[in-house]
Amino acid sequence: MRLQQVILSYYGNAIKFTPAGGTVIVNLNLERNKNGKSFLTINVLDNGPGISKEGQNKLFKVFGYLEESRSKNKEGIGLGLYITKSIVTQFNGEVWVESEIGKGSTFGLFFELEKY
Repeated sequence: MRLQQVILSYYGNAIKFTPAGGTVIVNLNLERNKNGKSFLTINVLDNGPGISKEGQNKLFKVFGYLEESRSKNKEGIGLGLYITKSIVTQFNGEVWVESEIGKGSTFGLFFELEKY
C-alpha cells in the first residue's frame, strides 16, 4: 500500500506539471545483490517545464510554493512529496530529484525490500 502511495505521488505530480502532449515515464527496477537483499529503485521522468535549483531545494518539505520568473502562477507543492519522503525514509530509503528548466524532471527513490 505504501509503495503504491509513493508511486502515485510521483506520477501524479508528473502528470500535473507536464503539458498536454508531453511524456511521463515510470521506471521500476528490482535488483538483488549477492547477499540476497532486494532493492527497489523507482524513477518518474517527464518532459515538463523543469525546476530550477532554487525550486528543487524547496521540494520534499512540509509545504511551499515554486515560483518561476517565467510564470505568473505559483505552483503549490503541498504535502505529497513530503509524505513520499517520510514513507521512503521509514524504509531506510532515499528520495531525489534531477531537473533542468526546459528539459523536464526525474524524481527518484530507492529502498531495500529486505523485510517488507
